Amino acid sequence: MKVKAHDNALMNLYQTKKGILLTSSCDTTIKMWEVKEEDLNFIGVLKGHTKWVMKAIEISDEVLASCSEDKTVKIWDINTKECIKTIEGFKGNCNNVHKMKNLKTLVVFSGDKVCTFFDIANEYKQLSKIDNVYCYLHNSLLEIDNDRLIIGGYNDITIIDCKQFSVITKLQDEYLSYVASIIKVNNNDIIFGCYT
Repeated sequence: MKVKAHDNALMNLYQTKKGILLTSSCDTTIKMWEVKEEDLNFIGVLKGHTKWVMKAIEISDEVLASCSEDKTVKIWDINTKECIKTIEGFKGNCNNVHKMKNLKTLVVFSGDKVCTFFDIANEYKQLSKIDNVYCYLHNSLLEIDNDRLIIGGYNDITIIDCKQFSVITKLQDEYLSYVASIIKVNNNDIIFGCYT
């Protein structure tokens, strides 16, 4: 199966719990697809960002969030396909967005090395910030137990506590250059993929 989904580069793929595939693109849009056995059926497009869309994720059954190089995070109604809120005030490109599994917290990573926390249950009110945490690629983030995130940066790995809004530890090593991917294997081991 081959589908021309966008007019520019594809930045991220994400599948919701209901099976809708979200494709985020440099053409500034997010497209929604119904996944069939041998095909993708186009079911809608989300328009509103003005620069590359880095990632789109599910917040709930009816709400999505997306982050963009236009320095905004947008919240979308999945049924109407309309933007219901725009979160602004970031000083750098919004590179990555993540919803914590056990918390009503949305975490946004911007290009100025700031990690910002928002309260989903309270109209996305800003809760806190952590400086000097960099995360560019969507695979450079892994949620682990006890509401913690492992973040891969250019030359370091940061572990943050998303309940306390604090850095637990920051690791630096000669081999930690451009951490592109972090995965958990065998239930306990964590593997970091680096460019070098």
